[in-house]
Amino acid sequence: MQFEGQMLNGKVVFETPPDVEDGTAVRVEPLGHPADSPRRGSREAILQATTAWAGDAAELDRLLANLRSTKQEELASSRDDQ
Repeated sequence: MQFEGQMLNGKVVFETPPDVEDGTAVRVEPLGHPADSPRRGSREAILQATTAWAGDAAELDRLLANLRSTKQEELASSRDDQ
């Protein structure tokens, strides 16, 4: 049996509660470290999360640049309103 979850505040939190009796000995092995993951919102993270991406990488770069530009404009506008 294998159960997946993640560490949260020093405790393992499972995606679904395992059907294991209290007191049962278990082994916990890290699957990876968050530092091994691509930066959130990066091109690599989006490609990992979106396995059905049908466009080419250059198109994704253009979309990300557009999103960043739009976000910068929104932030600038909100600063001007203050």
